[in-house]
Amino acid sequence: MPVRSPGPATPRAAATASEISGPSATPSPPASDNAAPGFGDNGLYNPEAVQPEAQQSGADAEPAFGEPAAIPGLSDQRLLISAGVAALLTLFGGLGWWLRRRRRSRKAIPPRIKAPNLAAGVRQSIAATHEGQASAATGSAVSPDPDHAAPIPLASARIDLKLDVIGASRSLMMFTVEYHLSIANRSERALRDIEISAQLLCARRGPQPDGAAGKQVEPVERIGPHQSRTVSGELQLPLREVAAMRQGSTPLFIPMLVVTLQSAGQPPRTHSFVIGSPSVAGTSKLHPIALDTPPGGIPGLRAQEIRDTRVSQPA
Repeated sequence: MPVRSPGPATPRAAATASEISGPSATPSPPASDNAAPGFGDNGLYNPEAVQPEAQQSGADAEPAFGEPAAIPGLSDQRLLISAGVAALLTLFGGLGWWLRRRRRSRKAIPPRIKAPNLAAGVRQSIAATHEGQASAATGSAVSPDPDHAAPIPLASARIDLKLDVIGASRSLMMFTVEYHLSIANRSERALRDIEISAQLLCARRGPQPDGAAGKQVEPVERIGPHQSRTVSGELQLPLREVAAMRQGSTPLFIPMLVVTLQSAGQPPRTHSFVIGSPSVAGTSKLHPIALDTPPGGIPGLRAQEIRDTRVSQPA
């Protein structure tokens, strides 16, 4: 029996394929205006069916569900913040590097001695050496400190005394004088432990009679070189001891104040001052004091030292 070769498909076969869906298959409804964009009449998604107005740009389209919405300017702010943080980190890094390098440089450089100070010290040392050699060669000793040197003997000291009459008065029985005594040491060494006594006498011709010892004044412990000390006192002279002189019918007398300086183990020094009224002519001469005036104060008296100062020798 002969075999037939398969021939081309017939329209009946195509119809048979369309009928496979069965008798229950209903024809597709016609496309309506209410169909969703992108879907065909058969309910399946068709990209070509999307209307042009539905295809919006990415900037205007709403984000899909679950996707974060874009905030305007957020990307620019993030870029600025990142740039600022990077700049700060660079600045701090450079500052830390500079500090570390500075510390290392300080530790590496040793302290230096200033050249002027070193040179001055060398010069002073050389000068001291030369001075010591010169002193040893000449045999000269360094002069001692005047404040700590041995005191000068009273007899050989150069001393100046000044007596100022502060006040004077005469009563029926007494002649009284108040005074300030300044003692100046003109020597290069100090005077120490000086005892001072003062006595008021009446000047007369010839030797003075031996009287009572002078009145002790405030002692002086020390008078430095080219320094002075001042002491004060008051003395009285009984009028019965006055040897009056006469100028015509006017009785007169000349008071004399004697100051004695004494130090232990040394001969005393005596300084004498005459007291009287200054001359009207303005000379240095003093006039005697009159005894025929009423008792009371005697203003304007002055004292003048007798320059032939004597140094009494111990017996």
